[in-house]
Amino acid sequence: MECLCSQNPIQTGKDDSKNHMICLAEMDFHVGTFCFHREKMPFSNEKHSLNDESLNSDAESCERSDSVNSSSDYENARQSFSSDSSSKPSSPASSPPKMVSFDDLIETANGLSKLTLAHEIVMNSNFQMKSIDLPPQREIFHVLDLMTMDMVNFTIQYIRPHVQQCSVDYERSKFQDFLNKQPNALDHTTQWLKESIAEVSALWPSSEPSSSGTNGSSSLSLSPSSVLNNGYLKLLQWNYNSKPVPETLLTDQSRLQKLQQRLNQQRLVAYLMLIICNIGGTTLSSLPDFCDKVKRVIMVLLEGMNDKNFNLEETLKTISVKVCSEISQALVERGYPELNNENQGNLTGQICSIKEEGNPVRTLINNRIELYMKNILSVDNQQKSIPVPGGLEPIQAELEEIGSQYVCIIKYNRQVYGPFYSGILRKLLFSNLATTSTTSSDSP
Repeated sequence: MECLCSQNPIQTGKDDSKNHMICLAEMDFHVGTFCFHREKMPFSNEKHSLNDESLNSDAESCERSDSVNSSSDYENARQSFSSDSSSKPSSPASSPPKMVSFDDLIETANGLSKLTLAHEIVMNSNFQMKSIDLPPQREIFHVLDLMTMDMVNFTIQYIRPHVQQCSVDYERSKFQDFLNKQPNALDHTTQWLKESIAEVSALWPSSEPSSSGTNGSSSLSLSPSSVLNNGYLKLLQWNYNSKPVPETLLTDQSRLQKLQQRLNQQRLVAYLMLIICNIGGTTLSSLPDFCDKVKRVIMVLLEGMNDKNFNLEETLKTISVKVCSEISQALVERGYPELNNENQGNLTGQICSIKEEGNPVRTLINNRIELYMKNILSVDNQQKSIPVPGGLEPIQAELEEIGSQYVCIIKYNRQVYGPFYSGILRKLLFSNLATTSTTSSDSP
């Protein structure tokens, strides 16, 4: 494998970042020898993995990229929303699928691979290339492979700051190239935003009939930002196994899915801790050691909850037995009588009932988690602390960490794909308005 910068050697000076991006765009990956961990993109059915270490590094990488990527990208997207889009290449009109040659298909796939690589370098500070296990070979070739891989990963670390400086424009450009060859490549994104508009419209307070009639003028009441934020919130409850992900979020699919799994686990912890604290009263709920101990027990028993064979009903029964034992022990140690059979039965019943969708504790916690996530999405300054709603104190640290990583992904996605979202939302929100205006002017 050639050195990553063999055709464009590393240089210093004012054009340094440009040289590094050219170098990145021309990287040639010999799939038979080396591989890199990347997200799923179109034309790819390969499996991929994302460990907790790489996910935890995303927030750090995002903070660094935010410092070098100007916020003007999203401002330009907002400005383009209200302007004429006919001359903007980033919001092309929908077109039916067209036949492409095999060479075009390969070229498009290579472009998407480069886009994904740039995205991983920016978002994952632990990103590195790894050798594929090959059949036994002569030792000299094995040593050469290791030496080459070390050089590859050193170069990736070296160019990361420069990639971060121009990653937004680079990823947007690569996606635009893909869109030029596949005009229908935003179909899932459009459907995602359509669903979001319908949900926001249903929740929007009713206004006077004259301003929110049935002819589509109610679109004026909807903020593009509120529609987009609602769409982002939907990703935390997305069915990633059966529902197509918006094309603009494919590079972050596994990251979002991992965050969703962690958040779902914390939801269960919050359900259980609220029930336990209510049963235990102020005597036990005010004891940090007790709450921390019970929380650790619950977390251990909820490990593997994302596995296909996980049995929630049986796990809740086991948790109720352990929790009853812990409460009784804590009460006895403090000179109180242990839980009687009636109270144990009541606690067990409440714990086991949280598997039901309409459970009031479940609904309350879910609404407050959604409120927290909505609030952190609405804040421009990521450094500003957002208070955690009441009832979520037992999971505050985990929720803040998940929220920070979630906002990092969303903020960067806005910067890259803001112009594409503007074009889609302009058509969806105001297409009916133009028709309504024309009809009104023609009426007597």
